[in-house]
Amino acid sequence: MKLKDLQLNCNLTNASFHAILLVYNFQKGGYMGRSVDYLNNAKVVIYFPTPEAYDEDGQYNEDIGQMNWDDLIYSLEAEIQAKLPSYEIEKGKWDGRETKIILSNRLCNIGISEYCGLVSLSVAPKDIDYGYSDQAYHEHFAIRHAEQIENTLQRIVDDVTGDNRLKKMGTFSNGEAIFEKAGETICHNQWGINNLGKLKG
Repeated sequence: MKLKDLQLNCNLTNASFHAILLVYNFQKGGYMGRSVDYLNNAKVVIYFPTPEAYDEDGQYNEDIGQMNWDDLIYSLEAEIQAKLPSYEIEKGKWDGRETKIILSNRLCNIGISEYCGLVSLSVAPKDIDYGYSDQAYHEHFAIRHAEQIENTLQRIVDDVTGDNRLKKMGTFSNGEAIFEKAGETICHNQWGINNLGKLKG
């Protein structure tokens, strides 16, 4: 079966087909880059592709890419604040070198990172220097809060990206990860990829 025939027969979107193609290339000796970063100690991580960065002729355009990235950040900030009003916009704050903190409340930070066409939106408890008992109390409620807002953030990402949210299928032992379109099932058996069940999340 040809690769494009697989996409048609399994009724896969381009995003999901691209995810399988990465697995195929890896198994055939190709290279898969490492996955995107996210907030340290994140309790929620949502993945989706970067915005388009091509002009009407199909040529890569850095200015278009930057404009669409800025629009993405603005839209996420606006939608999250509308539905989760306790969050305030953060400017110039980073968790490490790759994840930008865009919003926070008294319990959690929300960060965004991008690497090689993949974006992560993550939620992590704030690292506040309380005493031991107060720290445990804070962390308990922060984790609970992060879990409670996960579905809301997923819906926001779906609305902002046009239902392009991705599901992490697994991670190889070298740290490289593979993804599929959220809500889709890949036809593993038709393609002879039988070791995906062995992948660890």
